[in-house]
Amino acid sequence: MGSSAKFMLEPDGRVHHILYGLQGFMLIGRDDLVKQAGLTPPPATWVDLLAYARKVQQPPKTYGLGIPVSNQTDSQVWEDIMKSYGARLADQAGKRIILGDHKKEVWEFLDYFTEVWKSGVLPPGVTTWDNTMNNSTYQSGKAVFVLNPITISLWLEENNPELLAKTGHYTYPRGPKGLIQPLTYGSRAILKYTKVPDLAKQFLIDSMDHDKMDQEMLVSQWGPVLKSYLDFQVWKKKPFMKGLIDLSLRGEVQSHPDVFNDAWREQSTNTTISRMLQRIVVDNWSRDKAFAETLDVLSKIYAKYA
Repeated sequence: MGSSAKFMLEPDGRVHHILYGLQGFMLIGRDDLVKQAGLTPPPATWVDLLAYARKVQQPPKTYGLGIPVSNQTDSQVWEDIMKSYGARLADQAGKRIILGDHKKEVWEFLDYFTEVWKSGVLPPGVTTWDNTMNNSTYQSGKAVFVLNPITISLWLEENNPELLAKTGHYTYPRGPKGLIQPLTYGSRAILKYTKVPDLAKQFLIDSMDHDKMDQEMLVSQWGPVLKSYLDFQVWKKKPFMKGLIDLSLRGEVQSHPDVFNDAWREQSTNTTISRMLQRIVVDNWSRDKAFAETLDVLSKIYAKYA
């Protein structure tokens, strides 16, 4: 179904694991406040998102965008936004950095980011946020929009169902060059050196039983990987989870359009794009200086794996 096949095949052309769920960051927002402002959710583009955030927010009670610009992995959502403007980090082989060839697209993205930064839609302190702050800011009612997995709403289900009822769940907005919607996955596999291969194989088969997965999805955070999962109880009993269906249909591997390899993972963990933004707004570096440092950092990381 949808994006599942993109995660099944390994570089050797073989399947080494069985998917049971897809997951990713979503646009999570206050539908009630958006509608009160005379707008229709969700915003279609990143520019629309900023416009919505500006109109709907009422600082300091609520801020438009609860998005970190820090040295935490949640801040790498800015890489996704940058790529929706047409940039990419490395070549098709995932070996050589070509971000420098996309300076025009990066500058268009930086124009957008600068407008976000100056508009006052980001709460104070986002450059020092850890990965829990976007969650807690939304869950406490202080943000109109956040980019986060649906785990944020699973917490609301248990702790603030009133706020959950006012919350919408959507795929990312589009950029000028298209939609970049990253996904990750949950899967099961058998280790080659297992001493009980037949038992492990039977477990794998049993674990994917339709009725068993129906029950499991009721208490999980995963989107569907098979069309047969679309009749599961979860979509009826937890309507807020339906956003995961669209996510599973439209998503790409986390690094898209870059190759998902060790080099990409390391640079993402090091939050290279978010650090570039920090250089500009915190350290007052010029764009050219911050961009040059980013290219140098990326080149050194990718060279380790070339």
